[in-house]
Formats: sequence, structure tokens, C-alpha cells
Amino acid sequence: RYGVVVDFVRGGVEQTDTGRMALQMRGVFAQFERAQIKGRTQRGRLEAARNGRSGGGRRPLGYQCADGKLTIIESEAETVRRIFREIIGGVSVREIAFRLNADGVLPQRGRRWATSSIHRILRNTTYHGDAAYNRRMRGPDGRMTFRPEAEWIPFTVPAIIDRATFDQAQEHLRNNARFLSGRAHAPYLLKGLLRCGVCGLGFCGCPYHGDLYYRCR
Repeated sequence: RYGVVVDFVRGGVEQTDTGRMALQMRGVFAQFERAQIKGRTQRGRLEAARNGRSGGGRRPLGYQCADGKLTIIESEAETVRRIFREIIGGVSVREIAFRLNADGVLPQRGRRWATSSIHRILRNTTYHGDAAYNRRMRGPDGRMTFRPEAEWIPFTVPAIIDRATFDQAQEHLRNNARFLSGRAHAPYLLKGLLRCGVCGLGFCGCPYHGDLYYRCR
């Protein structure tokens, strides 16, 4: 009798181990299949971008994607033009955000404009017609970083502003950065002097739990 019980228990253990192994194998195959699908999707997006079609991702304010092509949404495009007009007119980025919020103009996401959103628009070359896909990638730490420019896939889209307006805006942003870096209350000795080696933007001060750090905009 004892022998039968022992054989039954052993059989149960073996069966449990076999089932666990089968589950692990199914998990491995599922991960492999997800990687294959992700790779095929990415290759399709890259090919679409090489053919002048949107490869996906977040659309810029002022555009919509129709049949793989970016087309202008005039109501949003006017907000983009306003932001460029005001920065060229000498209005600070912070003041632009305040005015948009005061006028009830909604951002693309969220309910209020932030200075980071204004900066993103003012730096985006898509608005003068030069777009690019495959510019960013997610690193091992989960953060988004810029790929080498040689890996970018450029394509042309309808322009909301002209190149001269874009260049003027960049000059005003540089002047604003130099002006703000000289404020007496700023405790960052290298503010206005450091630039990111990846994207070229200036570093800004960033306090964290009482310590002072520098970070890319």
C-alpha cells in the first residue's frame, strides 16, 4: 500500500513539474512572438516614413494624420502661429503660457499650458515643413533619448510657419536663455553655459529634495 501511495505522489510531482515547464515554454514563445510583431510593426513604420508617410507616434499640435499623411488643422495651427508671433514679439515663454491659459485655449493634452509644452512647439522643425521619424528611442532605463541624426528619416509636411519665422524664434529663445541665466536669484553657477551633447539644448537648473542639479530641457 505504501508503495502505491509513494508512486502516486511522485507522479503528481512529476506532472506538476511538467505543467510548470509547459507554462514557461508558452511564456517564452509568447515573448518571442511579441518581439516579432513589434519588429514587423517598426519596419512597417520606417518604410512608411521613407515613402513620405507618417510613421505613427504622437501628432504635433496643428496636424492630423489622414491616410498616412499629416495635414493641417487650421484651428490648432492658429495657436501655433500665435505662439511663434508672441515669442518673436518679445513675450517670454512663461507669459505665453499664462496668456493661453487666461484666454481658455486648451493644449493638446491636459487642461493647462506649461512652459515645457511651449518650448516643444517652438523647437519643432515640423512646423516649417521639415519632419523626421525615428528620432527617439527608449533606453534601458526607460527614458527617451535622441538617436544619432544619421538614423533619422526626414520627410516633408505642409508648413504652418515659414523657415524665417522659425529661425527668428530660435534667436529669441537663445536671447531669453542668456538673459535669464544672469538673474541674481539663480543659484546655479553654470546656468546658461552647459549644453546637452545629444540634442544641443541648454541645461537648466533643477532642484531635487534640497539638492541642485542640471538637466536637459
